[in-house]
Amino acid sequence: MKFWINKIIHPAVYTTLPSDIIARHPTSFLSAKFIASVKNEAFTESQGAQMDIHYPIPARYANAFWEKVVELCDDTAGQTLDFSEPLLVVSGHGLKAHFKEDTLRLAASNYIRHLDNCFTFTEENFPPDDCWVDIGMDVMPVPRSIANPDRPALTLLWKPKCLDEWAKSFECPRDTRGRTKKSTYNWGLTQDAGSISVETSKTNLWRSGGGVAYSKAYNMNMQIFHTPLKGHTAFDNPDLHALGFSQSLIDDWYRKNSPTSGATRPQLRKGLLKVYKHTKAMLVSRLGDSDNVDYGVRQESRINIKTLRHIANGTARLVTTSSEIIQS
Repeated sequence: MKFWINKIIHPAVYTTLPSDIIARHPTSFLSAKFIASVKNEAFTESQGAQMDIHYPIPARYANAFWEKVVELCDDTAGQTLDFSEPLLVVSGHGLKAHFKEDTLRLAASNYIRHLDNCFTFTEENFPPDDCWVDIGMDVMPVPRSIANPDRPALTLLWKPKCLDEWAKSFECPRDTRGRTKKSTYNWGLTQDAGSISVETSKTNLWRSGGGVAYSKAYNMNMQIFHTPLKGHTAFDNPDLHALGFSQSLIDDWYRKNSPTSGATRPQLRKGLLKVYKHTKAMLVSRLGDSDNVDYGVRQESRINIKTLRHIANGTARLVTTSSEIIQS
């Protein structure tokens, strides 16, 4: 990391960016390390935490900056091969609200248009079979303003049996073994509602021919169960889906409660109850605040850009009920 910052990133910043941008960047790896270790002073009720430091490169300088990075990687190849032939990874998150449309085809078309405006979309830079996009479909209750203004709020939930049938549609049509890896999760520790994820193997026709690598179906109100104490998403701990106990915290309690640990059990129990009460208070608050909010269900698929273009052109479609892809 020290070599990467001092020998590549830092020289690229100094040779391609104007002085007013350079002034906002650290002067060395050591400088960045010191800044990152400073506690955030914005906290008023805790000890503070390490800051998450970012140093953005303005878009108008990005091309020159990256060309210099590649050049420096080639120049330093004699010292280390760790950074030879670098690849620029483009990753986008939190785009649901920006590209949400009434139809899947319209959403795909708008997103493709956005990509074409941002990038030179050549097969060399963006391999059609190895450039992935998450695309989803929401099913929501009919708005009360249309159906009945006086009706109570509704929450839609996936049933496990329906999810099992949904997952079967991703099994390879040419192999009786299915070629899928399925994981199911009970919703809120209940037996009659849940979520599911399905991963297709590389030999599954859905992936090799249809460009579908991964799909999941879940209940949209899972957001109300997220807590700062988890440190993971709702899909990481199926046994404790709705509780604010992270797996690392559970493992730590288990180790300290072992006969050889010599720990004081009442103190450990007190800490456990503190986290539990915090989670319970959070759930009561969020469930109460959501009394007038409708929640639906969602289906997502990770597809390659080739399949996304087929959807945008109307030559392929994802059917919500069966997740079937139909290509001309």
